[in-house]
Amino acid sequence: HSNAVTVVPDLSCMMAVSGFTDGSLRCGHLWQWSSGYKMCTGHVGEVKCLKVDFVRMQALSGSSDCSLKHWDLHASRCLQTFTGHTSPVHSVAVDFSVSCVLSGARDGTLKLWSLRSGACLNTLTEHTSCVSCLSADFSSMRAVSGSWDRTLRLWQLESAECIGTFEAQAEVLCVAAML
Repeated sequence: HSNAVTVVPDLSCMMAVSGFTDGSLRCGHLWQWSSGYKMCTGHVGEVKCLKVDFVRMQALSGSSDCSLKHWDLHASRCLQTFTGHTSPVHSVAVDFSVSCVLSGARDGTLKLWSLRSGACLNTLTEHTSCVSCLSADFSSMRAVSGSWDRTLRLWQLESAECIGTFEAQAEVLCVAAML
């Protein structure tokens, strides 16, 4: 994988989904990868982030083309495209069971989306640089985002309100949270 961007493996069924610089996703069984995989094409920029539900065989990807795509991995097709970011999408969280998506972009914005309608429900704008990572709990409608602006921010998603800001010593590249 000389041009792989991200891999999300499921070791219970030995499958993986990879996002590539050519804008494609590839899905297949790990032990049979060299003999074949399913390919999903649609992004016109590199895939920067990816979340997969292996039970539903669905994925959500974010790209440098400023869009998100919802994928049916069985059929290798795009179900929906989310547009509204004005810069590359670097981070994404999704809960397929409640149809909520949260994305973060290089311009410092986060967007809350409805997976059902594709509508942008809220835009969160407190970061001043790339939202490089995020973690969301859609049952509580809270999220934590990390940014190149050296902050972690705690959000109430329904109101788009930043309810806490935490200064970091460096750019924040990854975050995991229990909200």
